[in-house]
Formats: sequence, C-alpha cells, structure tokens
Amino acid sequence: MEKRDALWKGIIEDFFNEFLEYFFPKYIKQIDLQAGYEFLDKELQKITPHSEESRRFVDLLAKVYLKNGKENWILIHVEVQGYPDSNFEKRMFVYQYRIYDRFQIHPAALAILSDDDPNFHPKKYSQSIFGTKIQYQFPTYKLSEKKIEEFENFKNPFSIIMETAWWGLKKNKLTQKQLFSKKIHLYRKLMKLGLSGEKIHNLLSFVKYYTPFEKSDISIKFEEEINIISKNIENMGIQERLLEFYKAEGIAMGKEEGRKEGKEEGKAEGKVEGKAEGKEEGQQEGMSLTLQIIDLLKAGNSIPDISKKLGILEDKIQKIKTHLGL
Repeated sequence: MEKRDALWKGIIEDFFNEFLEYFFPKYIKQIDLQAGYEFLDKELQKITPHSEESRRFVDLLAKVYLKNGKENWILIHVEVQGYPDSNFEKRMFVYQYRIYDRFQIHPAALAILSDDDPNFHPKKYSQSIFGTKIQYQFPTYKLSEKKIEEFENFKNPFSIIMETAWWGLKKNKLTQKQLFSKKIHLYRKLMKLGLSGEKIHNLLSFVKYYTPFEKSDISIKFEEEINIISKNIENMGIQERLLEFYKAEGIAMGKEEGRKEGKEEGKAEGKVEGKAEGKEEGQQEGMSLTLQIIDLLKAGNSIPDISKKLGILEDKIQKIKTHLGL
C-alpha cells in the first residue's frame, strides 16, 4: 500500500464519526453514532477482483447502525491516482452488485476524487441494450473543484483533512516556504478543536506526511514551530481555566495588598481608574503566583512545601490542584 493510501485509510478510520458528519450531513440524524461502527475489511476482500491488487485507490466498507434499529453498509472509495480511469464507473458498479450478490445488502457509496484532472469526474455507470437499461449513480466529492472557503468548518476535523489534501494538489505551485506557512496554519486550526492527544497526533501525522517537505531542514523547523505553538496554546488553556476558577471560587491567589491599595487609592481620589488598575495588578500577580504553584506541583513538590515556600494557604493550593487535575 502506498503511503498516501495508508494515510487516507488510517485517517478515515480514526475520524469515522466526523467523516460521516462531514460527507453525509443530510442523513447523519438517521445514524446512531453512539452504537459505534465496524469496518468490514475481510468482507471487502472477498469481493475485490484479484486484478486490482496493484490499484491506486483506497476502498473501505463500514457497517453503521441506524436509529430505527436497522443496519446499513457504506462503501467508501478514495481515488488517489493522478490520471483519468476509464473503468472507474464500471468498478463502482461492480463493487455494488458484488456486495449485494454476496451479502444481500445495497451499500451507500461515496467516491472521493483527489486527483487534479478537471476532465475526470465520473458520477454514474449506465448501459442500455434493446430497451433494457442499467444505471447506477453514486455521490462524489471532487477535491479540485472545491474552494478554500469550503474548508472553514472549524468544528469538524475532516475540514482540516480535506484542506490538507487540497493544498497537496497545489504542491507544485507552492514554494517550500509557502507550504511551511500553510501547514503551520493547519496545525493552529487543529489545535483549536479541543481533540484528545491521540487524535491530535493522528491528524498532525496526516498534515505532516500527506505532502512532505523536500528538505530536511524545513521539516526540522516545522517540528520546532509546532512544539512552540502547542506549548503556548497549553499555557493559554491553563490561564483560561484559572480565570474560570477565580470567578467560580472568588479566590485571589496574589498577595491581597496590591488590590486593596488600588481600591483605597481609587476611593481617595474618586477615580474608577484607580480601582481598575489595582484590580488588574492584583489579578496579574495572582496569575503569576498560580503558574509558579502549577510548575512546583508538576515538579513533584508537596502542598505543604509549596505553601511554606510561597506563603500561600494549603487549601488554596489544593483547590488549584483539584481544579486542574494535577
């Protein structure tokens, strides 16, 4: 299996619920996503012609469960060859009738065309002779016909996957510097999705390897940049959670004098600005002190030791530890 074939197969399997939501929005409410799904690789192998062992496309067959209690099968075909295939429509039809012939199920189908040929967009197979007519029509997703604006669906990871493949079509028109910029942009987008660590890793692998850099020094620079971005985003996330924590608990982790002095000065001068500045300084001091607590907790220091070192009550340190799950 070619590298891109493996990337497509892996990413569809890893993000299958998101795949269904992205490509089948009209029917997604009929699918019971909570019931899970099953990939039927062995069943697909039973009906795949031996002549296609060296094919340049990816096929997946999946079983999903509908909310009405029934099962449905979905045939997913990803075409990754960069040239027209005159047998494409026939191949889709053959898969359909072989699946039905063997399993008595008509699967839903989808063909994702990731080539860059503007004249290649098969949508149906039809034959007619002496009044007898066969017509098989299937939905398609032609990547090269999409516009960049169509990938601005930040809530679904598959928008990032398809945008990555879209930029892959334009690789020869991009400098390595431009490709670097596009990949960094994609990484920033995926980090905003709030995915688990494993899913971030899998999605990042697709972004990295679908269209690899030609020079190793740019690859190294890319790794360094994503490490910086991930650390900054992690720190921002911690600060946001701490601000929520402060609001919920009404706790000022800084030394109270900064805020009190600001308030008193504001009252004395009759200025709202004095209150605001004093409050802001106290919050900033509190945030800085809290980040020190987090670093000490991560380093394995006990709550009593941290309390003694920073002059903070133990119960406040315990609340931070509990809130952040440290």
